[in-house]
Amino acid sequence: MAMKKHGLFKKILSSFLSASCALSMAAVGTTLASTTANAAVAPSSGDAKTFSWDNATVYFLLIDRFCNGDTSNDNSYGRVKSVGGDTRATFHGGDFAGITKKINEGYFTDLGVNAIWMTAPYEQLHGYILGDNFAHYSYHGYYVTDYTETDANYGTKQERI
Repeated sequence: MAMKKHGLFKKILSSFLSASCALSMAAVGTTLASTTANAAVAPSSGDAKTFSWDNATVYFLLIDRFCNGDTSNDNSYGRVKSVGGDTRATFHGGDFAGITKKINEGYFTDLGVNAIWMTAPYEQLHGYILGDNFAHYSYHGYYVTDYTETDANYGTKQERI
């Protein structure tokens, strides 16, 4: 997974703490700074000693809406793209593979981002909920059914960021 264009990430290590949702990313030339529910990589010119949350540029990432890197997991648990012709609140395909792809392309580095806050990757309700005017799924990550499992629409445990 080495990147020649940006030279920031050499590899990404999967690390997942079920209770705290801590994320880790290993970087070349930098060291990690991570906190509960957030992951940060120090700027390429510095290290963990110079990283400060006071100066962090945080990117809020809604996993399902960000980047679809693996279409094979788009309809996990029998989920559908459209409920009654409405696609507003269904899963759209964003996943760990898409996030990893964008990291490797230098997307976040080019934006000047050094911290990522992402929605909960836990297993969500499998079906949709009928609202007042339309059906909706838990693509946003707030209808957790299992804090020890990753939602299959986002990818596998091995792909976790």
